[in-house]
Amino acid sequence: MDDKEKIKQLKTEITTLKKSRQREKYTLRQKQKNAQRLHIEIGKARKRIEQLETALQRIDNWVNAYPLDIFPEPDFKKVREVLKAAGLSLAAVTASNTRHVVVGVKNIVEEALKGDN
Repeated sequence: MDDKEKIKQLKTEITTLKKSRQREKYTLRQKQKNAQRLHIEIGKARKRIEQLETALQRIDNWVNAYPLDIFPEPDFKKVREVLKAAGLSLAAVTASNTRHVVVGVKNIVEEALKGDN
């Protein structure tokens, strides 16, 4: 192989190495960009989890707000009699209380789900 052929071969190898290095640089930049995006998404996910855990904690606090040792179950037979004497029904009072609780939980859930947008 003469000098011209050697030079030509070396130039080809140099060109190949340059292209390979450019591809590696491009791949590295893409990986860095992907890592940055992933880091941002992880941060968003952590914030979202915190919001949802806060909502669950609020519901749990409400569940535990009326312990039986402080608010024992009433004698529902007596309650029914007292309410009936006042022209009310235990079913109506129970439905009202249940609606209050369910609407309260709904409000907590809706507030937490708003954070999704």
